[in-house]
Amino acid sequence: MIGASGVMRDERTAVVENASYRLAYLFIAFALLLDVMYRSLVRRESPWELLAIIIVGGVVSTVYQGGHKVLTRHSVRLFVLTSLIAGIVAAVVAALRFLH
Repeated sequence: MIGASGVMRDERTAVVENASYRLAYLFIAFALLLDVMYRSLVRRESPWELLAIIIVGGVVSTVYQGGHKVLTRHSVRLFVLTSLIAGIVAAVVAALRFLH
């Protein structure tokens, strides 16, 4: 297929581009997680907005994949289980923080 700029594009190009987007997303997500840890542990800040960016990014990609019917049953189960565990951990941390 020839794009608007006259460059040939094929399936391999699309696969490589998508792989690069995946790596970039993973880098950004883990960099934000490290920043959240640093701000929480060293600077004693509550960087909830950064954590929300990570969570919303994951939800957006999951919803998009679900809308295009590419999610497997295993992926959905893993998403639900991870969400439940994160909710339980958040509730325990909130309860412990409230008690102190």
